Amino acid sequence: MNILLDHQTVYTFSNPVFLEPHILKFKPRQDPRQQLKNFEIKILPEPVGRHEFLDEYDNQSELVWFNGEHPKLTIETKSNLEIFEVNPFGFLIFPFENNQMPIHYSSSDSLNKYLKISVDQTNTHVYAKQLMNDFGSNTMDFLLAVTKKLHEEIEKTVRHSGPPHPPDRTISDREGSCRDLAVLEMVILRKAGFATRFVSGYKFNDEEENHELHAWVEVYIPGPGWMGFDPSTGLSTAGNYIAVSSSFSPADTMPVSGTFRRNAESDMQSKIWIEKF
Repeated sequence: MNILLDHQTVYTFSNPVFLEPHILKFKPRQDPRQQLKNFEIKILPEPVGRHEFLDEYDNQSELVWFNGEHPKLTIETKSNLEIFEVNPFGFLIFPFENNQMPIHYSSSDSLNKYLKISVDQTNTHVYAKQLMNDFGSNTMDFLLAVTKKLHEEIEKTVRHSGPPHPPDRTISDREGSCRDLAVLEMVILRKAGFATRFVSGYKFNDEEENHELHAWVEVYIPGPGWMGFDPSTGLSTAGNYIAVSSSFSPADTMPVSGTFRRNAESDMQSKIWIEKF
């Protein structure tokens, strides 16, 4: 399946501002499920300098910098990808002992940051223990059950801006955006001993006309490697997901990171078009 993806982001400022250097992460990653055939990015105002690089998590990134003051910043990307159908059951957990929790990571040093729970979220930890008691110790059964449970118990909402809410708040509110749900599942799974990372990208299907950035989680399982789970849908990720960036922290996956100088209010508008052919 081939995909054409057009993503336009416009920042409008109440007064002209001086744009500090920005880091952009819009370029879809390359992995066994998706191959990027072509990528174009157009930025207005035109940057005076640009530098492409891989960040510490191997995310395709670009640093851009500007001169002068500007009332608007427009970023438009066009991606052409091939998405491959993958058998969701075509894997083997190995060593076999990892079919049962807890997971034993042979390369624990490199995965330590993906196991770390950086904040004390008391209610989330209690909830995680409850889920561990409810769903037993089979690795895949537990991962699928937790993903489904969060989908059933937490109402999905849309929030276009702002960082993810703390997991305890999402549990208390019983609602959250896709990134709130992803962070909640990350903390639960780390509490259960899984190396887990936050993923930013796109999800699409034939029924949707208005697409948005989406977030989900990936869990490292010995044998299959990083596997995706989406608490917003209650399912493991399949061919209708396009991953862009991932990290142990959501802050490292933002498509646009940067500040500006001058006293001004900013407004962000984003439009995403996805076409299959």
